[in-house]
Amino acid sequence: MSMSKYAITLHNRIEELRRLEEFVNEFVLEKRLPDCNLFELNLVLEEIFTNIVFYAFKDGEAHDILITIEQQDSALCIRVEDDGMPFDPTLREPPPDIDKPLEERDIGGLGIHLVRNLMQEVSYRREGDRNILTLIRKL
Repeated sequence: MSMSKYAITLHNRIEELRRLEEFVNEFVLEKRLPDCNLFELNLVLEEIFTNIVFYAFKDGEAHDILITIEQQDSALCIRVEDDGMPFDPTLREPPPDIDKPLEERDIGGLGIHLVRNLMQEVSYRREGDRNILTLIRKL
């Protein structure tokens, strides 16, 4: 079984998106994964990171967001950790009605829907004061 883990710690500032994208690009390049994986990983991690930056912290202080990507045989295991307010994105139901006209749709929920559709597994747990979101993507 081949295994390798990549990790990055980002600050809760939207400007960190560039570092996140570089991190994902480097991982995909080094692992020689197809470009579709690069696009989907960037999309999913950008969505999750942006939600954490905008909604997880109310204190105006600096916080760290830890992201790890691990390749385990034919799957990627992605873990996102933060010490923000408890939030379980897996409880978001039902998925947004994307057939409704834009002006009639509820705000939010589309990102989580997207993450669920691009990943095979999405799970959440709270450990102490930390949110831990785990995503599995088959290769």
